[in-house]
Amino acid sequence: MEIYNVNEKDKRVSSPQDLQKKAVTLNLTKVYLWFAYGLALTGGMAMGWPYIVSSIWGSGQAGYDVFLSSLIAYGIIAIVFALLSSFAGLSKKSWIIATFYTIFAIAMGGVLSSAVVYFARSEGNLNTLLYAFLVTAGSFMIMGFLGIFTKGKIGVFLPFLISFLFGVALISLFNLLFFRGSTYFVWYWVISIGILALYLIVAAVDINRIYRIAAQRGFENDSTLAIYCAYNLYADFIIIFMYILRIFAASKR
Repeated sequence: MEIYNVNEKDKRVSSPQDLQKKAVTLNLTKVYLWFAYGLALTGGMAMGWPYIVSSIWGSGQAGYDVFLSSLIAYGIIAIVFALLSSFAGLSKKSWIIATFYTIFAIAMGGVLSSAVVYFARSEGNLNTLLYAFLVTAGSFMIMGFLGIFTKGKIGVFLPFLISFLFGVALISLFNLLFFRGSTYFVWYWVISIGILALYLIVAAVDINRIYRIAAQRGFENDSTLAIYCAYNLYADFIIIFMYILRIFAASKR
């Protein structure tokens, strides 16, 4: 016997399936809001930090020294708080992982501010950064759908892909050391595309896992888990973005 829920305000009737879909949507929304929050912090920091340094210390040697020192500091902070965010996923207090995640996202913005300065100086604009972001967002969306539709089974190819990349890396190393020439650059692009594919598959598996947790309403009473999953998505996105940015930069040489 099917049970229906009647909303007294608008008298609309919702089936259990509709209620389940709404619950899944709300759960996913919580995760993706935290994910967007991290990207917003990183983007704002990446764009704003160079201007803060130049406005306080100037654009001369003093400003350059401060900026370079800050990049080293942000790199260390990012590594430390990435580890802390991973361990904080085991905590029952959501404010702990929220704090670590926030600091990690800000530190990553400081690290990526180096890319803003580099492309602003070398190209006079930030179009490459914009293109890399759009390609990353599109790839992330495609792999998200793939992860959901394949129900996570795409992850079974990871060991084979890792083995393939390891073999190609060894061939590339020998080619670089003993057979220098144009062939090396071919292997460079093969490795680059292969590693990017690996990162995309990892993102697809993570998105599928988050979808399954949402379907089981795992985020409703556990904000720590929601933030932890958002942190995983954020980390996947940043890694893919940095790798695509690296490929774009290499293609312009």
